[in-house]
Amino acid sequence: MPLRVMETRSRVIVELDLVEGGDLYALISAGRKWGDKKQPGLVVAQILRGVEFCHKHNLIHGDIKPENVLLTRPPPSASPGAPLYTSPGCIYKLADFGLSQQLPEGSPSLLLPGPVGTPVYMAPEARRGELSLASDMWSVGVLIYVLLSGALPFEPTDEASADGFCANPKEWLRTVPGWKKLSRGWRRMILDCLKVDPEERLTVGAALQAECLPGREGGVGGDDA
Repeated sequence: MPLRVMETRSRVIVELDLVEGGDLYALISAGRKWGDKKQPGLVVAQILRGVEFCHKHNLIHGDIKPENVLLTRPPPSASPGAPLYTSPGCIYKLADFGLSQQLPEGSPSLLLPGPVGTPVYMAPEARRGELSLASDMWSVGVLIYVLLSGALPFEPTDEASADGFCANPKEWLRTVPGWKKLSRGWRRMILDCLKVDPEERLTVGAALQAECLPGREGGVGGDDA
């Protein structure tokens, strides 16, 4: 987001944050793995704090996904398959507000002419052109799954799969790679973000209290649940 905007007689100058580490999707797609089970919680917490800032101002981001999470510093090693660690002091920043919408004061949602967002991360209601703060939390749930598993829950071009996932995410995820490898805490958090009814989804405030975030139990490793 702009730090400040300056104008001269002939130019408009926008000062932006310097982000040198690329985006989160590039790290995931390069096959980077978590070397420390605490790292995912630290990353997710930073992303959630960005969402929290938006939601406190009634702003719907509208397109939360790894490609729109930028790193202020590059990881120590760029080798494919190297641990998905970040450099000391690296901050994860939510970016690209091109599809964001200001929620009218007192209104729980707004209607748009058509679908809004990136299909894999799009909430069921967003596919119908309805957006709310809860729509962002569905996207957060998908992002967390992708972040931890390194895989998408379905093929982006498969409309039937998108329908199946949005109709019953819990049953769908039981069949996809990597789901059982996640800890009970992460699976619970993801499913609580992926409630089909927007009113039943985790709020960003509740998500920040999840057991798998810093200071609580949980990790990437699976269990018998």
